[in-house]
Amino acid sequence: MADPEFFMLKPSAWMDASTADTLLGSFVQNYADPLSGAHIPAIGESHLQYSVGEITGSFTDFITDPYAERTKDPSVILNSLGFKSTGETDEAFGLQGKLIWYRRLKDVDYFFDKVRNDSAVRSRVSKWISPWHNAFLVVGIMICEDVDIIWTTDTTVSQSNAEVPIRQITRATGELLSATDAHAESTTEITGHLRRARSGQSKIFAIQLRPVTKGYNIKQLSVIDRHRVLGSEREEDDSIPDDELFLDTFNTVDANARTYYYGLKAILRLLSSTLTTADASRQPPRDPTDSGFVSKKRLFTIERNHPIVPIWESHIFRYFKDTYSSEHVRSVNCLRIGVGSTPMHNPVTILVLVEPNKVSAVEAESTAKRTQDLCKSHSLSDVEVEIAELMEPRNAGDRMRGHDDTHVLNGPFARNLYIGASIGPPWSSGWGSSGSFGGHIIGKGKSPPHKEMLLALTCDHVCFTDHRPCHEKALVQRVYKMNDSTHRYEMLTPSASDADDTEEFLRQRVDAASINITDARKRGDQDFIRQQEEARVDADRSLQGFLSAKRKVGDIFGTGGARVSANAVMPMDWGVVLEDLELEHQDLNKLPPIQFSGGNTIISAIERAMGCFLSPQLGNPTPATKLPPGTLPRQISRLRTISPNPDEVFFKVGRTTGWTAGRYNPCRSMVLNNEYSDYGWCLFWCFLGIPSDVPFGAPGDSGSLVFDREGQATGLYFAGRNSIPDVSCVISLDTVFRDIETQLDVTDIRLAS
Repeated sequence: MADPEFFMLKPSAWMDASTADTLLGSFVQNYADPLSGAHIPAIGESHLQYSVGEITGSFTDFITDPYAERTKDPSVILNSLGFKSTGETDEAFGLQGKLIWYRRLKDVDYFFDKVRNDSAVRSRVSKWISPWHNAFLVVGIMICEDVDIIWTTDTTVSQSNAEVPIRQITRATGELLSATDAHAESTTEITGHLRRARSGQSKIFAIQLRPVTKGYNIKQLSVIDRHRVLGSEREEDDSIPDDELFLDTFNTVDANARTYYYGLKAILRLLSSTLTTADASRQPPRDPTDSGFVSKKRLFTIERNHPIVPIWESHIFRYFKDTYSSEHVRSVNCLRIGVGSTPMHNPVTILVLVEPNKVSAVEAESTAKRTQDLCKSHSLSDVEVEIAELMEPRNAGDRMRGHDDTHVLNGPFARNLYIGASIGPPWSSGWGSSGSFGGHIIGKGKSPPHKEMLLALTCDHVCFTDHRPCHEKALVQRVYKMNDSTHRYEMLTPSASDADDTEEFLRQRVDAASINITDARKRGDQDFIRQQEEARVDADRSLQGFLSAKRKVGDIFGTGGARVSANAVMPMDWGVVLEDLELEHQDLNKLPPIQFSGGNTIISAIERAMGCFLSPQLGNPTPATKLPPGTLPRQISRLRTISPNPDEVFFKVGRTTGWTAGRYNPCRSMVLNNEYSDYGWCLFWCFLGIPSDVPFGAPGDSGSLVFDREGQATGLYFAGRNSIPDVSCVISLDTVFRDIETQLDVTDIRLAS
């Protein structure tokens, strides 16, 4: 049977012993300060009528005083208590005195089976529970009587939670621990400044907890092997009511690990961290329902003059490349991570993401220590290391949807970019089924007559080829068709039903404009009448163009794959489509849109270059970016060969997240990416969204151009499976262009203008 685990509360949260009958057996939302927040029952009431009895006991002649003047590596002096400090409090303290006694519920499962059917419990507790936060059942309390409270201005070493737990105070039988079981460890020098105060009262100072979850969480996590009511049969997920309550297993380390990165878009679980200070900005934030909630975790770029930047690839990348070729490692990034409001308030952290359930805590701790030792060997004393599991992402549409319809349009620049060309189900995050078009480029054929060609730039998995087959077979058969004469795949050729859907869609646009004109005439709104008349003309032109067009964008011209060097793998996630229309007759603003029955609208046209970010049809800018009008360039016309600067703001427009802003991180992302796992480690430019809680990109945005305020295109967005939404990978566009010229029969590539 497991040893009981108690949590010592901060003195400010201690409760009078007269509330013991209320607290024992109660449900609380905030275990750090149980009776200050939501709790059931109310003070003066009790759930003990559902209990079959209690286990009680007491301790006398105890000292738990880890503090002394100018001490180092303090240990707890124990007579009869097994005590281990594995937490951190804002007000560190010790205890010395006469009596501690405890009360614990007997047969917690039986008690829970009865109390969860209480009407107040059923109606309120499930509302406290979310995927990030459990409610808690208090199954034990500790009361101290007439003790000395020993205060210090310093804080104890932080190892896990924001409380100081008392672990293994008694065995389940009530038997006291042996002296060999009682110990505490610390590697942080603590200078104690002691003050003593005597409490002549009886105070509840520690509680034993069992987390309470609900059916919805169990179904979401696909976990049904939980601690259920004794004698109950396991239930299938679908049969569990969403609000039904279940006891969970309390795991201190896991509870902290799941909330350590609260605030990030990625679902991470901390395995090991080298952080040892009690600096609040470096500690895991508490759940937002906690009254002591600090803030959400945030990511910031490294300043370009930080000493880790010049050795990041020459030494640290080489170390990971030579040491960790295992598929268990997914990616490595160097960022400032914490809850501080400004970058410099957060530690420089090497974040290593690994496969879930593949790396033990011991292995993670060893990796973190070796990596930090490597940094220290280069005089980098301020760099921390964190090892975390990258859990399976939630549905992309739940977290990263930038707009409410399927018209998340790509490319704001009318003269040279596609608007909203996308492949795959809306919000699809599966590899090989989705992506974005970056825009038009022009290249000259290497072979006579050296004719210029209009090419559409996208990511390679949008372009179905034999060497990289798309997993969405049904979609491939509908979207791509081999031309027997040219032996090329025709791209975006609609089926008969798709053509009918597209025609209906375009006619609806004409009809909608006509209805708007009629309504505007009744109101006498001349400006709106003129606007809608222009819209009707444009919609009708698109309809007639579609009816008379070949209904094909072009042929797949080639894809990138990856380039392998002695140092690293360079993914070239590009795909090129050869336009079907003659360049000299191409009106980039009036390419026919195609309506696919799968739910996506392929819109390759835009009515006006001006105001395209404000057009309701094109999707508004992400409100959180709060950029003033005129911030963005009116078109992209130049290739930028200068590397990004961390102080600059960059932009991209993609299928999933719409348009976003971000900053460049001078330490490139190291990714052991599944798409190129045969080759090993890949290096990418790393971008973070602005603000930090708005991702710069997501799956489905691959192939989007990254550009600066001056309209200079600098990169091609890459959404690999092992990247996380908080950290975006980008490939240099200059490198992409040079690679296209090397791989294809084309040269002198430039952006269309």
